[in-house]
Amino acid sequence: MATDNVLSGRTVTTGLGNVGDMAIDALTGGIGGASSYGLQKALKSTAIKAVAKLGTHNDGSDIVVLGTFPEYLREGNELGMTYFQVSPKVYAWAESKGIGWASNQQFLDNQMAAGKSFAVALGFKPPEIAGTMKTAGRGLTQELAYLKQKGYVVRSGLWVSMR
Repeated sequence: MATDNVLSGRTVTTGLGNVGDMAIDALTGGIGGASSYGLQKALKSTAIKAVAKLGTHNDGSDIVVLGTFPEYLREGNELGMTYFQVSPKVYAWAESKGIGWASNQQFLDNQMAAGKSFAVALGFKPPEIAGTMKTAGRGLTQELAYLKQKGYVVRSGLWVSMR
């Protein structure tokens, strides 16, 4: 019996799927052995990491672009900056499992660990913190607050680590 893997979009054989399939099954209660808390927690962590990896684009850049939709996508593609974007199907699944923001945080953590700086895309407007916070949507507001919590500050138009 074949099913679609929600994370990768590939068809896999039920029971022989990859870790992403196991994570989906565990989070949806699909495999009996995953009902224990420890395994569910481990598989949830795996699903978060898988969504973060799946949504990472232009990973070779030294700068990550955040922003409002669709501006950050346009700037990420045009300027070759790293950005986070998953398909609507994956986004809906992650949100339904309560791991949407956790996946976004994992993406941010991965980029911070790589030593990247962050730019804010607001239709090619200068990313001044005051202007950014006034025009930011919920997702961008969360991202900027998270960067600030992690010790990032605005320097020369980029969010950079001060740690």
